[in-house]
Amino acid sequence: MKTFWRMVKHMIDVFKSSWPFPGLLKSKLRIFFLSRVLAKLQKRLKSWSRDHSGNVKNHIKQVKEKLWHAEKDSARFGDHEEVIRLKKELNGLHDKEEKMWQQRSRVQWLKNEDQNTKFFPGTATQRKRKNFIKGLRDGNGIWQEDEEVFSVLLNDFYTNLFTSSNPQDLDRVLDGVNAVVTETMRVELDRPFTSEEVGEAIKGMAPLKAPGSDGMPPLFFQTYGTDIGMDVSQAVLSCLNSRSILRSINHTFITLIPKVHNPERFSDFHPISLCNVIYKIISKVIANRLKPLLNSIISETQSAFIADLLIIDNILIAFESWHHVKNSCLGKKGFMAMKLDMSNAYDRVEWVFLEKILLKMGFSDT
Repeated sequence: MKTFWRMVKHMIDVFKSSWPFPGLLKSKLRIFFLSRVLAKLQKRLKSWSRDHSGNVKNHIKQVKEKLWHAEKDSARFGDHEEVIRLKKELNGLHDKEEKMWQQRSRVQWLKNEDQNTKFFPGTATQRKRKNFIKGLRDGNGIWQEDEEVFSVLLNDFYTNLFTSSNPQDLDRVLDGVNAVVTETMRVELDRPFTSEEVGEAIKGMAPLKAPGSDGMPPLFFQTYGTDIGMDVSQAVLSCLNSRSILRSINHTFITLIPKVHNPERFSDFHPISLCNVIYKIISKVIANRLKPLLNSIISETQSAFIADLLIIDNILIAFESWHHVKNSCLGKKGFMAMKLDMSNAYDRVEWVFLEKILLKMGFSDT
């Protein structure tokens, strides 16, 4: 993938020639302008990909045929330069093909190994077959294979899931929540964001995560930071420091990941949001600023999301507690255990609840 972006550097130059200096624009227009430029760049790159990287297999076949003829001529006339050139070109094409299939396979654990041009296509095909939705059962348990029918059913299901239930009387629920954010913490959290923080966030992102509607992986911004870094930084800072975000930046693809081998019902899928990279950068900057304060904010019994702590610790404690309950049979007093299953817990968090609990904890309302 890195090779791919280096090959399209000339396209960045085309856009830079028509990319006015963002300082000439009002602060609120920077993020809008950046989103428009990225949308145009995405279309150009799609066209470039069809014309160049889309025919790698055919190109390899053509070069192999040329190499075969060149080797015959080399044996007769002793000229090896063309053979060396074609072998170098063929190796480059194989490397390009491998990187293309590696990206499609989403294999993250295998890095810098020998060529795996058979492994990666097989993995990509397996992923596609696994994620393909053949059909679903509707609310009455009837199997539906018509794409239009179960598309409507999926849309209705997740529209209902993501629609607010308008919860009331949240103050009673939050009575037991204490303020943990001090004035010193608030000053640190509320200070203006800087371009250094934006650059650090971009560098810390996984380069080839699945892109959102903008079609851009973080690798693009990491590779061309010297070319467009200032423009991206100022656009991101215009959102962060004005406490507002362009609606189009918040556009998100929702992809469904099967939780079981043969999913049949809506609940058998886990929805994953694929956000735009600009949105991810904004979120990463905020998360990085909050990270040093997490140990003071999050409960000591909360193991996830804290550096050097593992959620497995809580699992072991739960196992030992249950073991004690099962073996405590003596005496008049007994023990009771309750298992609470929070279905779609993260998807059902209400924004109004999240806002109120953050204010209750002591965060600023800005």
